[in-house]
Formats: sequence, C-alpha cells, structure tokens
Amino acid sequence: MPTKFLYWWDSYRREFDATVVRIDGNRVWLDQTLFHPRSGGVANDTGKLVWQGEEYVVREVVKEGEDAVHILDREPRFKAGDAIHGIIDWDRRYRLMSFTRQRT
Repeated sequence: MPTKFLYWWDSYRREFDATVVRIDGNRVWLDQTLFHPRSGGVANDTGKLVWQGEEYVVREVVKEGEDAVHILDREPRFKAGDAIHGIIDWDRRYRLMSFTRQRT
C-alpha cells in the first residue's frame, strides 16, 4: 500500500499519527505522513518522530516509487507495526511554502 501523503489534504497541519510499515537501518516507511519528500527542486521537510517519549530527528525524506522514506538521525528502537507520532518543523515548512509561492 503506498504512503498516504497527508499534506495533500491539509498543508497547514503540523502533527500526525502513523503506523510503521518497514524499517531498514535508519530508513523508515510509514503508512501515512505529513513530511514532504525532496522532489522537483523542492527541499524536504524535517522534524521528528516520537515513540514512547523517545525522539528521532527526521533529517531527510525521499520518495521511492509511491512511498516516502524518512531518514532518521539513528536506527530506531521501534519496530514495524508500532504507532508513532510525527511532528514537522513548522518554521521550515512555512519558509519553504512561502518561497515556492514567490517563485510562481
């Protein structure tokens, strides 16, 4: 099942809940995300994933096929099937949105 990109419905949302689909080292696939991947000359969102009070920095997000892959600062202790909470860096998102609008 491809990643559901929540920002398509609400680009002003700042937090979300998701289920971990797959993990490969520090690369994490979620069933849904607010993190915009790097694509078409647009920088990716950054922020953090939170699991049981433990925070993981989302350094990069890339698109692979129909999925978003969240690249973390380290290998997570959570596993596929776990529920996580995502928080985007809103200041960065807003700056990127403003920059994109100015270019069009």
